[in-house]
Amino acid sequence: MKFPTKWDSQLTKNLFQTRLEAAVSASAAAQKDQQNQAAVVVIVSAATAIIVSAASQ
Repeated sequence: MKFPTKWDSQLTKNLFQTRLEAAVSASAAAQKDQQNQAAVVVIVSAATAIIVSAASQ
């Protein structure tokens, strides 16, 4: 049976940190994507209001 070495524990720690950083990065990217989608909705709504206003004059 192989016992864990210091190298094994360091490798495990590094893998965990890398995966945690990737998860945090993906979460931040998803949040930014949601913010961008919300901004597009606001812009499209404003443009629609301008077009409707111009058409009714």
